[in-house]
Amino acid sequence: MNVLVIGANGQIGKHLVQKIEQQTSHTARAMYVERSNKKHLKNQEWKV
Repeated sequence: MNVLVIGANGQIGKHLVQKIEQQTSHTARAMYVERSNKKHLKNQEWKV
């Protein structure tokens, strides 16, 4: 199974990716937003 961890540059996300890779047979993919690019995200409306 593939697992996508969003926010993997944070403390929890980084450890979560490591634990998934070490303790399971799943493949972890890390996704993060660079800090320099966050300014344009403040006023965005996100829909799921």
